[in-house]
Amino acid sequence: MATIPSYSRVYGSATSGIDAISVTVETSIKRGIPRHTIVGLPNGAVREALDRIRAATTASGFEIPRGSITVNLAPADIRKEGTMYDLPIALGILAADGIIPDSACRKTDLILGELALDGSVRPVRGVFNAVLGALKEGFERVMVPFGNMDEALEIDEIDVIPVKNLKDAVIKISETNWSRRVGSTKRVIGPVVTPEPDFGDIMGQRHAKRGLEIAAVGRHNILLVGPPGCGKTMLCRAFQHIQPTWSRKSVLEATSIHSLRGLTRAGLLVGRPFRAPHHSISKAGMLGGGTPILPGEVSLAHHGTLFLDELAEFDRSVLESLREPLEDFRVILARASGSELFPARFQLISAMNPCPCGYAGSSIKVCSCPVRDRGRYLSRVSGPLLDRIDMVAHLQSVDPTVSETSRDSSAIIRHRVNEARRRLISGNPLPLSRDIRDLLNRSVRNLGMSMRSRRKVSAVTRTIAALDGRREIKLEDVSEALRYKEAPSH
Repeated sequence: MATIPSYSRVYGSATSGIDAISVTVETSIKRGIPRHTIVGLPNGAVREALDRIRAATTASGFEIPRGSITVNLAPADIRKEGTMYDLPIALGILAADGIIPDSACRKTDLILGELALDGSVRPVRGVFNAVLGALKEGFERVMVPFGNMDEALEIDEIDVIPVKNLKDAVIKISETNWSRRVGSTKRVIGPVVTPEPDFGDIMGQRHAKRGLEIAAVGRHNILLVGPPGCGKTMLCRAFQHIQPTWSRKSVLEATSIHSLRGLTRAGLLVGRPFRAPHHSISKAGMLGGGTPILPGEVSLAHHGTLFLDELAEFDRSVLESLREPLEDFRVILARASGSELFPARFQLISAMNPCPCGYAGSSIKVCSCPVRDRGRYLSRVSGPLLDRIDMVAHLQSVDPTVSETSRDSSAIIRHRVNEARRRLISGNPLPLSRDIRDLLNRSVRNLGMSMRSRRKVSAVTRTIAALDGRREIKLEDVSEALRYKEAPSH
């Protein structure tokens, strides 16, 4: 009978925010009274792992050794959450029991996966983050559930071995060399959305279309205000098709956040995220939270768009919670168990009616709202939040009898947006002449604008010049930017 080693060491992963660090899974087996313990700040799901492992090993034709089994997850001062430790713990126990050769447990191998009672390996959240973290820490290979294979294979610099069940994992970890799975098909996914209209299909609203094009170039926050049926929602949903292309670094960051929520098992995000939560969303749903702490909508919209339709219908506390992320581009969630930081560099696109009935200032129907109700409705969107919105576009109902000579498609607009954005971010910022600075200063004084609003008007002005293909800023650019700063009025 082979000598049974009493100790083994394999490696798993833990997440902190969107970053991942390796976890050393140490297993010690001693003869004596059966006693199974997991230490190293495990949560409930991790503590239950041994029950799943016991059933999975039996179903796979193995047997957990009798005696005292202690599993240590190091570093012990970092909380371990989730089910991705099932597979490394199971393999660690089998290695300590001599079923897996001790030499098979390499320091360069990372293992992830949840075990079902029949021994199959289920996909887990955060695999993309774990593989990125493993690469940074110098790991050479990573074992992942078959269901997470495609997202893991997106990281080209590390070898990936997908497994379907525990028996498969034991065989492959015992092989002399792991290698990237041959013939696997990489797939990519984009934002999960329904088919949307093209800008060329939307009648009228030239002012709003121009505003959205400017917003796309400069990644400016914008609010559309108008009566029901004027096309606000349609325009905002079509906006995702004119967003500028993004860098691979941004793709990896956004995919990492979606991986934590289990939304990227088919591969990288192919388009900028477009998140459109319902106005009944809670503050935790918007910012993030739960156990374990997971990112909310503002982080899922990182490098993309957060679309809030019927803005005034959102809970005021939810809207007020957006103020810090709009300034700091991040969310820090503090809980009794610790705190997590998630990036939140999103573009806010929103739409609302001008009053409860929706027809204040309408050219086709008279508003029936009392002045007090109208003021109460508009006050749901606070001044500090409006101050963080770069642009406001006011819409009117479209007259269907008025013909248009042409309407640019989303593809044409997106080409202009990409060209303008390259001009905007390349080289030095466009300078402001003395006349333009004087006009901005007078506007701050006469319109009661804050210095934040002045900065935003300056940014929109530069974007307008870049969109029009110019390297110099004209007074007309400032005037147009100021027209897009007119807030909803009571």
